[in-house]
Amino acid sequence: MMKDIYIDFSNQYIKQSLWAAHIAVFLLIASILLKVPHTHWISTPFFVISLLSTLKYFGYMKKTLLVEDSSIGAKKSSEGKGIQEDDFVALQEGQEVFFVNPNGIKSYVVRNRGKSIFTLYDEKNFPIYTITASSASKSILSIRNQNQALKAAFYETEQKTWSISNGKLVTKGETFKLSKRHHESFVFLSENDSEIVGAQRGWMPTQWQKSFPSNAPIITFSGDAKTDSRELLLITIGYLLLQ
Repeated sequence: MMKDIYIDFSNQYIKQSLWAAHIAVFLLIASILLKVPHTHWISTPFFVISLLSTLKYFGYMKKTLLVEDSSIGAKKSSEGKGIQEDDFVALQEGQEVFFVNPNGIKSYVVRNRGKSIFTLYDEKNFPIYTITASSASKSILSIRNQNQALKAAFYETEQKTWSISNGKLVTKGETFKLSKRHHESFVFLSENDSEIVGAQRGWMPTQWQKSFPSNAPIITFSGDAKTDSRELLLITIGYLLLQ
């Protein structure tokens, strides 16, 4: 549930805060003992990191108290567009993107495992697909299942997610074209130009903001997307969000 995700985020930040604080104190003591001039400048960046991480920690802990999982549902919002059954909220923190369903339950997560390797995991943390840069070209990314069978390829033309202008995801039977709508939105279109999935920031209804960050992207699928295609599109979207 959402509380579990936010608790995980808060634990990451408190560990980061303690790590930075320990380094700062070590550098400060070492600088004093070695009589290094301007000792405070050496340790200050780490103290700042520790402080910012602590603030993030308390921010997410506060969210765990505000979240009411039972109140989150797939209902139409009276303020306009609402979160629907086929939608996800993308919660990005560090090198992970959590795709949370309208009930606040983690459905998928994409993790950057380093060296241009990104893996999609299901709600049970089982790996489904992995996307990696092609050895032939950095603009071609291959998507394979856990048996290393090639399932799709993504051809990208830009590196920045929200400034991306075009590209395409090619599977065995379908091609999805990536198109930018504006700087806060992009979509994948089918070959006949119907929208299959869209990602958009900035329209989070107020009633959802106590549970979800107001600038979190909303991932909206059409009813035409098959399960396999949805998962291939999700790992691609996760990859784009982590760029």
